[in-house]
Amino acid sequence: LKGRSRLSTRRKRLLSGFRSSVAGCALLLILGIASAAAQPSSGGPKGSARSELFDREVKAARSYLEGWFGTPMVMPPIETAAVARSDAGDDLPGHYQDGVVRLGQETIHNESELRRVLRHELTHAVIDQRTRGNCPHWLQEGIAQFLDGTDVVATDAWLRRQPLALIPLYRIEGPFRERDARSRERAYRESASAVSFLVSKIGRTGLLFVISRLGEGRPFDRALLEAGLSYAELQQAWEGSLRHLALTR
Repeated sequence: LKGRSRLSTRRKRLLSGFRSSVAGCALLLILGIASAAAQPSSGGPKGSARSELFDREVKAARSYLEGWFGTPMVMPPIETAAVARSDAGDDLPGHYQDGVVRLGQETIHNESELRRVLRHELTHAVIDQRTRGNCPHWLQEGIAQFLDGTDVVATDAWLRRQPLALIPLYRIEGPFRERDARSRERAYRESASAVSFLVSKIGRTGLLFVISRLGEGRPFDRALLEAGLSYAELQQAWEGSLRHLALTR
């Protein structure tokens, strides 16, 4: 009986140790799962970037652009990368290409920059959709800057200080990627200035009219003429406005 009693006691101890071990493993497993769930994932907008800040700014940008363009927009996919690169290989805070908006990781954690870049890149998406790709590059970039809050007064001042003549708008209708860095900067600034001037002449309604005509396949010069301004008149009046501002300062 004593032998059986000792054997029974030993079995109880073994079972007790086994149960404690199983319980400990289960507890560690539960804690590990909870810890993993608490950690942000690394998938950009599909993971960590789907933060309250990111979602709020996407919603705000969409609302803002739908209000400005007057129609609902089809949201493009939004991805993140360590760095967003342009066709020319430039490192950018954001980039729109092939129907996808790509944001740099640093952008999604900077509230003011995220707001600006989302408005800029989503404007590209709207114009691309509404014109079906039939839009001069300077007009596309100019509208994106007009709606992202670019300081056009500072841009005009920069252009007036340049010793070289303005690049004619018809020469920056194609992508800027084939230009060198200094020429690209100039093209971007001219785009912002020219679109701001164009809006001052034909208004938001006139600009939306031009966009709708481009979506129907009309050439830009014809669409602009239907809005009441020839391409040559736009170029001359815009250049004249910059010279006038230079003389009054």
